[in-house]
Amino acid sequence: MKHQHKNIGNGPISNAGLCKAAKNYCAHLARRIRKNRIDDTLPNDGSHGFNIPKVVAACTSNVQPYFVCRGRNNNELQNPHPTLQAAYPPIRGNKKPVDQSIPDVDYYRVGHCAEPHAAHTLLNNMDFLGHPIAIRDIRFSLAFNVKNQAVVPYCGTCRLTFPQLR
Repeated sequence: MKHQHKNIGNGPISNAGLCKAAKNYCAHLARRIRKNRIDDTLPNDGSHGFNIPKVVAACTSNVQPYFVCRGRNNNELQNPHPTLQAAYPPIRGNKKPVDQSIPDVDYYRVGHCAEPHAAHTLLNNMDFLGHPIAIRDIRFSLAFNVKNQAVVPYCGTCRLTFPQLR
């Protein structure tokens, strides 16, 4: 199972625990960036062995077994989990939602944010363990900027995909 941590106590994971997992992932990515001597002057296209993420989020299930899965904004999610694919809002040709009714937020292309990457990993892990879950059973941490760990608001696309983020 990729990018996951099982809660050893096997009880629900607190919001503080989710945020801690996301911030720890920020620190891990920052160390990886420093180790590889990658800076903002290099293109963020993967040609240097690592796409520099800007945002990180973590998620867990509201049902047992409880896992924390992390995600980072990245290239488009390839072959998204069917449950996640069904939750995506109707999109335009530019892969942005047709419905942009949530005010004062940005809308990004479907599958590029940290939240769908984390949810995809969680959904796959739960299926692997024989405990499939629905989108409504996923709880997210706040989203954090990798460089300074500042809270980043959820985008409109994620708010449409995951109603619990509204």
